Amino acid sequence: MTRHFLLAALLALPLAACGGGRNEEEPAETQNTPESADVTIIDDAGTTGDSILPPEEVPAGIEITRLLGTFDGEVTGLAFARNPSSPASSTLLAANGEAGIALIPLAEGAAASIYDAGGDVRAIATSRMQGNALVAFETVMAGQAQLSVAGFTASRDDLVTIGTATDLEGEAKNLCFTGENLFRIQTDGTATHFRLQVIDGGMGLTPSDIDTSADARQGCEEAGKIVMPQDSGAPSFFLLENGSLQTGETLFSFTLDNVPVRVTRLEAGAGNFGGIYRNGVMAVLTEQNELGLVSWLAVANYLDLPAETVDPSDMDTTEVIEPVFRPEIDLPILEEVPTDENGQ
Repeated sequence: MTRHFLLAALLALPLAACGGGRNEEEPAETQNTPESADVTIIDDAGTTGDSILPPEEVPAGIEITRLLGTFDGEVTGLAFARNPSSPASSTLLAANGEAGIALIPLAEGAAASIYDAGGDVRAIATSRMQGNALVAFETVMAGQAQLSVAGFTASRDDLVTIGTATDLEGEAKNLCFTGENLFRIQTDGTATHFRLQVIDGGMGLTPSDIDTSADARQGCEEAGKIVMPQDSGAPSFFLLENGSLQTGETLFSFTLDNVPVRVTRLEAGAGNFGGIYRNGVMAVLTEQNELGLVSWLAVANYLDLPAETVDPSDMDTTEVIEPVFRPEIDLPILEEVPTDENGQ
């Protein structure tokens, strides 16, 4: 099987900080002023109007805080897995096609690892259960799709698959946990809900016939859109055709060495991820397959948004689709690691 691994800059070497130089505590009033523009958002069909600004007219914006490395193969999904016991030990997962799933620690100096998913990884999502992150991913091998759910090992440098489902219909575009429910969204816009059940000490994934309409799966964002949950709301960010972004009426870009880059994937991590990411974090994948992290403080300062974010799994929910999944199986639990006042 052909395997397109991450370049050595990401796998063989410790993850190094990118020299962006932005002061993460810099007050919003000292940041550059973002611009507003009439832009058109990419819809699920990939079509746009004529009002997209050319790349050279996109305002320079938010410097990528830390460049992690470059992928050799296609990246088909990004997902954060926050470690509530030790936020600085949280993980960014990248679905890297036939190469597997890259497990990238956010801690400075930690090395990334690859989980062999046994096929071409097409989609990935995470959800925290009982203090752990569950990881859902879909692979395709010899034309057959398989949906899997896994948990982290205690060291968080590997995954253990604890449940699978086959005989899947259509092709997956996205996977999404909403609370304690797992949705598989197909490329034709339809969706399947999976009931997670404990079977013989493992986890069974059983399709259910509950409502899978867009209203029922609120929180599963459409293509090209992410949200950052906050106490006062959840600002939305839309990825535009030219690689820039829009939130509200504001158009902005991410930059490397103050040069705007075209973004092809964006993922948000809400809550405390330790250090300069203690208020939240974003993952940015560029057109050149460069993967970077952006502190939410930098985003909030630039866009004049609230600095605090809220991990959705920490929020009280009044509506949960039945049946509620409360697994009674033993998942790897990390020992609690004391943190300082900055969450490190």
